Amino acid sequence: MFKQKSGLAACAALLAASSAPAFGQAWIGQVVGQMAAQQAAAAQEAACRQGTPASDKTQAWALSSSEEAMAAYLQLGPTSKPSALGKVFALKREDASWKGPDGTKVPLTQVSARLEGPKPKLERTAFVVAGDGTSARGIWKATWAEQPDRVAWYAVDLVGSPGKSMWGGGGYRIWHFTHFEGGEAPAAPAAYCHYDPDQAW
Repeated sequence: MFKQKSGLAACAALLAASSAPAFGQAWIGQVVGQMAAQQAAAAQEAACRQGTPASDKTQAWALSSSEEAMAAYLQLGPTSKPSALGKVFALKREDASWKGPDGTKVPLTQVSARLEGPKPKLERTAFVVAGDGTSARGIWKATWAEQPDRVAWYAVDLVGSPGKSMWGGGGYRIWHFTHFEGGEAPAAPAAYCHYDPDQAW
């Protein structure tokens, strides 16, 4: 019995000794991988802050995704179901907002009721994607065939998750929407790295 226990102990010690280097190598590899990821993220952040734009792929996706959100916005009306808002607005964002031409902020749940009547034709006049790819800012000119003298401007901030786009869950949604009636177009948004609330129209 003593010999059997001694054999088991020796075997366990041998296994521990043989697995220690492998464990150490795996741990070192993990640490090195984390350091490399942190360095890459730091380099990307520095480049973003220095004005490096989002990749062409991200910009193209942001543009098409934003146009889809704006098209869905035009489908909203007094009879729209609440679920339709989720295809348009970033409802999970506490600061998501819609501001009418009189400057009044309207709760998103009440926006559909304000969108009755003929729908305008939209023409994008400005668009910029954040360097980090998670938001975009654009201006759309709205005109109505039934009211040829009427012009409005939609200044919009959108937010999304580019990394999730391939799975269909990261599409851009309207984050802040400001309706300007008539007059000149709002100033075109400048290039930026991360969204700053002070940029809001």
